[in-house]
Amino acid sequence: MNVEFYEAGEGYHNSVDFEQAAETLRRIKKSAALVIPGHGNVILNR
Repeated sequence: MNVEFYEAGEGYHNSVDFEQAAETLRRIKKSAALVIPGHGNVILNR
């Protein structure tokens, strides 16, 4: 996951279920101030 995918609300290219990935990102955007992905930089949720 990187900031471009996060901002677009899309699962990463290797996601198995893109709709589930998008739903998970919507839930994260509603509740988290910071997102710490497994790879990449911390994402500030504004």
